[in-house]
Amino acid sequence: MMSRYIHWLILASLLLLACYENRSLFTLTLPAPLVVEVNHTGATRQQCNLQREFPSLSSGSRREKQSTPPLLRLLQSRRHPEEDNDVVRRTYQGEYGWRFQSYQSSPLEEAFYTDVRPFLKKRNYPPLIQAYRRKAEELLRESEGRVAPSTINDTNLDQCDLEEQQGVMLSESCHTKIDSPPPSKELFSRFIYEFVCLGDPCDAASFPSWTGWRLNETHTSYIEPLFGTMRHPRVFLDSGVSEYVLNKEYMMIDKWALKHLHTRYQTTLRRPEAVHSNGGACKVSRDRRSSLFVDLGASTYLDGGGGASQKWFVDTAACYCISFTDMFLFEATPHKPIEAWGVVPDYLHAHYRWYNYPVNASLESWRNPLNVLLSKVRPDDTVTVKIDFDTSHLEAQIIDTILHFPELFQTIDELFYEHHVLMPYMYRYWRGWYNASLNLRDSIDVFRALRRKGIRAHSWV
Repeated sequence: MMSRYIHWLILASLLLLACYENRSLFTLTLPAPLVVEVNHTGATRQQCNLQREFPSLSSGSRREKQSTPPLLRLLQSRRHPEEDNDVVRRTYQGEYGWRFQSYQSSPLEEAFYTDVRPFLKKRNYPPLIQAYRRKAEELLRESEGRVAPSTINDTNLDQCDLEEQQGVMLSESCHTKIDSPPPSKELFSRFIYEFVCLGDPCDAASFPSWTGWRLNETHTSYIEPLFGTMRHPRVFLDSGVSEYVLNKEYMMIDKWALKHLHTRYQTTLRRPEAVHSNGGACKVSRDRRSSLFVDLGASTYLDGGGGASQKWFVDTAACYCISFTDMFLFEATPHKPIEAWGVVPDYLHAHYRWYNYPVNASLESWRNPLNVLLSKVRPDDTVTVKIDFDTSHLEAQIIDTILHFPELFQTIDELFYEHHVLMPYMYRYWRGWYNASLNLRDSIDVFRALRRKGIRAHSWV
């Protein structure tokens, strides 16, 4: 019995010795962590990168982050005059990318803004409609193939896979034209972007020459003008007939910016003519990027005062190849859980967050949807926001907050907002929800303010 014990002891000892001398056979090899290395000049050397965070929100203890909402923390940080409020410059130090430079109103938008003044207190626009009929008809013709479609073909998901494989943006994606030929600058307003050093200092040796782009190269993206009743042009031309009041085929969503802004180009698309060697840089420069959707006035998935907007946004995001990874849905009207969740497609349940209580616009409240957004968003994420919960003074507070904090206006990509003001033809549908002290020019001013901050703001239905 003892000899057998000694035999097994010797065998176990030999096995352990073999393991020690050849440890790699028994070691699980994990992928190297993603790391950002910054040299003494501050330039980023891209081996691979961690998911970045906003500098103003990344500091602080865990207890502080739990007890103090993000907006309040940002407000406190703004009290220091030395604080650099340019979030892009602070977040992307040492990196090259596409940056918003300016918003340019089209001649149509500028002329209408002037000519509408005498009609602001009137309930109809017959003389103005006659004066702008030809331009409105031209706008409708040129919008074909460029605006977000009302009916989405789910076969576009295959095109999204193809885009990722080929590293290009397909012109037929989502049944839209990709600015070829460009739309009329007389009719459509424009966003101008420039390829720059996002945050000094940048090392010339790290310039992403593999993209085919040049330093200070510009790109123009188009958007529907702020015109008429801030809805489908047919609502204006047909004196507010209900057929087009809920029609969404006038809003131009910018797929290019969703895929290229800041450093997004590093993990998504390349120019078709670009050389696909990485010039020594790391191609995979970020871990998984999210696509966030925040809906203030969400109703339910297949229902709502303006139609099934949740479904429209989900389908449209998929159509533009930015399917939502996180959905934050706020609705004040009480619903039983089965009513809210029973109609949501199963595949969305992992991404779907339902908040069935009224929106709070206070900076100090965790029930402010913007605090929820800031607690989840990262700079490279794509962000879509819809605001339409029919409480005009709270909606205005939400908009003012977005305009105040660069962590919001330099991060939100597409914003959809139904601004309830004194507006011809729409008063019959809003039934007293609107702010009678504001008019159409005031509404244009609000959307221009958002657009001049870099947000592609659309007047919602």
